[in-house]
Amino acid sequence: MSGETRIGPGIAIEGEIEGEDDIRLSGRVQGSIRTRGRIQIEKSGNVRGDLAGSTVEVKGRVEGDVISRGRVEVHADAAVAGTIRAARILIADGARFTGSVDMEMTADAGRRTAR
Repeated sequence: MSGETRIGPGIAIEGEIEGEDDIRLSGRVQGSIRTRGRIQIEKSGNVRGDLAGSTVEVKGRVEGDVISRGRVEVHADAAVAGTIRAARILIADGARFTGSVDMEMTADAGRRTAR
């Protein structure tokens, strides 16, 4: 991975985002985000679509499935609605979560992350 891509709070994107770098999102995305790197959804970040990354950290809002080869962290005051698939999952006290949890990572889930 060569760096980090930042999507600021004044940016709204419709469509899929795919890449190799870490992604830090403070804006809005309507569509899936897939990267080999880390995904960080900041407090002002809002995603309506699936996330797939090496590690996923949510401080904002996500409506969609969250897939990680490593760890998913849902911070206090964050909201996730969807299925979380990861080997390690942390949902902090105060976080809002609606959906299901799958901690049994399969080769298929890892391949979806690595696109």
